[in-house]
Amino acid sequence: DAAERRRTVNHLAQERHRLQMLLEHSPDCIYFKDLQSRFLVLSPSMARMFGFKKVEEVLGKTDFDIFTKEHAQPAYDDEQTIIRTGIPLINKEEKETWPDGHVTWASSTKVPFHDPSGEIIGIFGISRDITASRVAAAEIEHLAFYDPLTGLPNRRLLINSLKLFIVPALA
Repeated sequence: DAAERRRTVNHLAQERHRLQMLLEHSPDCIYFKDLQSRFLVLSPSMARMFGFKKVEEVLGKTDFDIFTKEHAQPAYDDEQTIIRTGIPLINKEEKETWPDGHVTWASSTKVPFHDPSGEIIGIFGISRDITASRVAAAEIEHLAFYDPLTGLPNRRLLINSLKLFIVPALA
């Protein structure tokens, strides 16, 4: 009947609006890809990170069009495994290498994307930039093992090295 149809149309419009609000306002990269790992839907923040002004400029592209093969191939392989097995990938830390040589890091969750009948038709993912925390962790590790003034190895590095190499040799 007409009233039921109006409710259904209204409900779908509300659902679409909610998704659009999530995509537009999340600082994280949100995306849907098809069976060939081509972008179908993505957040504006992701398009901007890729260097595009409009989301539409990214649609149909793959990671091979954005990143170097060093990152694109493992990401593609992971996505194809998800599509083949239906097993999600949760919080994987990925090294992203860009054509200009710079490197970023992301924590990515990717899950199978199903159609209404339950068939896998692609993947859905959320990736968060963790570059700053990776850089900070590396700096902390460096400060723990090297003198900040001279840059020379410190006592802690010597003791750790001894534990790693000499103690097992004596056992």
